[in-house]
Amino acid sequence: MCSITDLPNSNKRKALRHDNDDEIQTNSGNNKNNNNEQRSFRKMTTDVNKRRTRRRITPDGKEEEKCIIFHDDLSNNSIDLNIFASSVCLRKTGKNVQLRSYDSFDDDFFLLPTQEEIKMYDQDVLTAVRKGDLDTLRSFHKQGRTLKCSNKFGESLLHMACRKGMIDVVDFFINQAGVPLSVRDDVGRSPLHDACWTSTPNFPIVRLILQKCPDLLYICDRRGHTPLSYVRRDQWIEWKSFLLLNSDLITPNIKEFDKKLNGITNKE
Repeated sequence: MCSITDLPNSNKRKALRHDNDDEIQTNSGNNKNNNNEQRSFRKMTTDVNKRRTRRRITPDGKEEEKCIIFHDDLSNNSIDLNIFASSVCLRKTGKNVQLRSYDSFDDDFFLLPTQEEIKMYDQDVLTAVRKGDLDTLRSFHKQGRTLKCSNKFGESLLHMACRKGMIDVVDFFINQAGVPLSVRDDVGRSPLHDACWTSTPNFPIVRLILQKCPDLLYICDRRGHTPLSYVRRDQWIEWKSFLLLNSDLITPNIKEFDKKLNGITNKE
């Protein structure tokens, strides 16, 4: 699978999201793109399942398969971050992490923007976010103005703050204004995708997100990429250390995650 970091510089932004003047491209009649997305997602899930394990005998005589992570894995760039993160979780919980496709969920998990929220995505609030003007944002919040707003492509204020590395704004949105993390743009990307696609790692923002919703780490966008897929390869060593040291934060809430998915399955 082609990583976003392997794309030419001129194509990276186009691959990541629409610009403001772009039109939304529908997939109707575009079976070739759908098939490519499905193959990409299948390849990703296959890669994640290639974890390093070792069989051993427990004290009570039972055989078990234990996940092992070697010290060399931290500096081995042939082991990508998705495989590494899933291995850390397997070692910690003894359970396999399942990647989810962006369309495995409906509005019970990802909240679509309402017309009012799109209308509230106005220049005054955009300026406040871009300037990191917390006083103005707090004033909007006290007035009862929703800060869960986005443009017509689903790109929210939270997406923007994560992409720009604005720690204080992200903290305010999540922990004070109650802006939900379970939002995605028209390409299926959550705020965590934007938090991971930065020129330098912004672990404080990533940590804020994972404390609230670690499951986002394992949800792919429409192109089959998880948030970790957007991390630059030259940052992998730093990220592997972060993932290993924060194993509590990267363990998905499996019971709640499956409940959401099963609820959607039952509806169908």
